[in-house]
Amino acid sequence: MCKSESPFYLAVNYNYSNDDIWYKKQKMGKDRINTIMKGMAASAGLSGGETNHSARKTMVTCLTKNSVPETQIIQLTGHKNLQSLNSYKKASLQQQKEMSHVLSSYKKPETNPSSSYPTTPSSGTMNQD
Repeated sequence: MCKSESPFYLAVNYNYSNDDIWYKKQKMGKDRINTIMKGMAASAGLSGGETNHSARKTMVTCLTKNSVPETQIIQLTGHKNLQSLNSYKKASLQQQKEMSHVLSSYKKPETNPSSSYPTTPSSGTMNQD
């Protein structure tokens, strides 16, 4: 997404005249994109402080849920490695319910008090190597 033909690579040229092009080939900064996102969220009537980061997290979550390979996701997001996607992943509501069910039905295994301690071999059977 950092190629000159990418939509977020074009910035507004505030010093243009009627003869000039209104944009310039320059990467848009994260603060500018964040301002645009907040404006779009407000116009759509969304509350909760949506930012470009929350949109990015939603995108990664959606792509991951739909089995898009992580190697393709990082090409879209611009991450340098696969591990950096971990902070964007979120368990779905269904996955959270399944985990809750597993934990709520967990029963501690019964232990035999006599077998809870390691046994020592008899003096004649130990290997002396």
